[in-house]
Amino acid sequence: MFRAVKEHRDIIFSGLVFLSAYSLLAIIIMRPIQAYDTFWHLQMGKDLLEHGLSPWVDHYSVSYLGKAIYPVPVMFQTLLYKFVSFFGEQAGFYCIRLFYITLMLLALWVYFRKINANAYIVFILLPLIVSAISLRIIIRPEIFSNVMVVICLMLYLNAQKNFAIKELLAICLLLLFWTSYHSPIIGYIIIFGLFLEKAINKLVHKDGSFSWSQWFLWGLLIFSIGFINLNFHGHSIIGQHFIIGMINTVSDGFGRYTMEYRDSYSVYSTDILTNILWMLSIYVAILSLIKRQYGFAFIVILLTLLSWSMVRLLAIVLIINLCVLAGYWAQFLNSPHFSNLRNSVKKTLLVASVCISLMAYYFLAVKAQASKYLSDNRTAVLQQQYPVQVTDYLKHYRKGGNILNRMRFGGYLMYRLSPDYKVYFDGRTNILYPIEFFKYNIALWGNEKMLDDAVDKYDINYVVRKNTPADYALIKKAKNVELSFSDDNFMLFSRTGKAQFPLASTLLAFPRCWRNHFFQTYLSKGIQAEIELSEKLFINKQYTIKTVLAFVKKYRASKDKKKFFNTLKFDKKDTDGVRRIALYMAMDEADKYTVSRLFSSIRIKTFYGILLYAYYEAKHGEYINAMNWARYFMAYDKAGKVYETKAEFGVLGRILRILKKHDELGKIKPEYVEKLEAHLKKAHYPFDKKLSFSFMCK
Repeated sequence: MFRAVKEHRDIIFSGLVFLSAYSLLAIIIMRPIQAYDTFWHLQMGKDLLEHGLSPWVDHYSVSYLGKAIYPVPVMFQTLLYKFVSFFGEQAGFYCIRLFYITLMLLALWVYFRKINANAYIVFILLPLIVSAISLRIIIRPEIFSNVMVVICLMLYLNAQKNFAIKELLAICLLLLFWTSYHSPIIGYIIIFGLFLEKAINKLVHKDGSFSWSQWFLWGLLIFSIGFINLNFHGHSIIGQHFIIGMINTVSDGFGRYTMEYRDSYSVYSTDILTNILWMLSIYVAILSLIKRQYGFAFIVILLTLLSWSMVRLLAIVLIINLCVLAGYWAQFLNSPHFSNLRNSVKKTLLVASVCISLMAYYFLAVKAQASKYLSDNRTAVLQQQYPVQVTDYLKHYRKGGNILNRMRFGGYLMYRLSPDYKVYFDGRTNILYPIEFFKYNIALWGNEKMLDDAVDKYDINYVVRKNTPADYALIKKAKNVELSFSDDNFMLFSRTGKAQFPLASTLLAFPRCWRNHFFQTYLSKGIQAEIELSEKLFINKQYTIKTVLAFVKKYRASKDKKKFFNTLKFDKKDTDGVRRIALYMAMDEADKYTVSRLFSSIRIKTFYGILLYAYYEAKHGEYINAMNWARYFMAYDKAGKVYETKAEFGVLGRILRILKKHDELGKIKPEYVEKLEAHLKKAHYPFDKKLSFSFMCK
């Protein structure tokens, strides 16, 4: 009876730990959607269910229209669209993530019960596992593959004990479903570990519970399942083995060009909890070898090495390693070895493990708080990540066409604008777009001739890019397009002669143009027309460009410009783009205090804005402040990559000349000046070159 009561308490306490972990994850997933691939999955699921469009043929790109797509995660795409169509977009995204963490924690609950893990193990390891889960909760097919990984570990344990038909058939069924759903590479690594361990036991320990023919035939069957895909692509369930596709992806160099294939250490080197989890992974590998668990040793060592070199694998690998560790600890705590330990050793282990668990809870709470903040500021976050205003403008005020865009925004444009618009590129690389096209696209955005050729070849009507000086300078040189619409984060270029808001958009892209006499000539002729058009078209819209034009209208109506800026106050709807424009206007017509106040009001300061403010400070005698801001800029220089246009070098060169000329008292440390000179010499910038921004403003 006492044992039954103890087990009951154990289940209750474990349940409370699971509930607390689930609650934290439920808050963490409130953050706005992050994965760029989500939207093309959603659109393909929508068109399959609503319009019957085949997901194995492209309907959305101008570059590969009508070409075959394979493999396609149809089950995930239809499931995603079902959630979004039933709950709405925002709630649907949240609910599918909630569905995932529900399944994941249910699978973990069953796993912990299977290995006889008590409440102590649950309290110590579940927060760490949940921390690993929280590293990558993105709306892509892989999230449900993570659930299958936990199931696969349980099937591994079953087959490890009894290498018989029932257990091996369950593995076959799981892998058959998994192969049809998404890439089952992790599952195959786990099962290969099982067969490796059985082979070693047969050779070394003369395991007689199975025959070599049984081992070989089941292994052949499991491998052959990789050729099967129940999505019935091309009316055939037999296709290319998924391992061949994985080898092609690795061998063609695709991993070098995407963020999720970066090495994990460069991303998480300063993350305390992740470093602890890495150390635990090494401990699990060593423990597996000591315990002669050769299958788990192979799995843990191989996957840990892969996760160090590929950030997208980190979360699931840590989950696997911690699940294996939970099994070992459950065995240890239920063995005489633990009961024979001295009390002092037990207390030390208890304190250390509790500290790690509480630290994991702390980091989860911090992450949950950050997610809540991002959720509260969802609109701003999404507008920074996706061309929200640009797509809305295209949908309501343009008539369709072909869009030249970067890969990461293609899925979003596809979902928002299909079928009236076709995109140039999206995230379907290696299932639609070959790696050669991917590499060509990288070169395209650094070469104005290639850009012109692409505009002509694909009959491009619009170009969508991030709002940066570098992108603005590049696309501005293109022959057949001109800037038409902008917000703080994105720019839209249209065919020449069809731009509606070129002047206001230029101010948002490069606000320094306000102080350029060429631009002022254009401004005086056309800004009133843009103001009137904005007031006519955007009655119920909150576009940034509308706010900019309203601000310019107020400025033009004011008679005392200095008083206008001295009394200027911003509200929440005034974005950083509006504040930057106000800052550059004020530099000519307001005092230093007002300019400083306006600069401070900008929430996200760009590197280019920092440089120009440093230049302003230098021109107005604030030499130490100017050098400090210039040093702040240089601190972010990595092999010169931060300098987006030649204009940055021009600003730095001018700051250096002013400081060397006017710092008679030597207040600025010589080494600072030397570093500034070194930066300019590295770029081969001519120190006597006149500073001009006309090429950006004409």
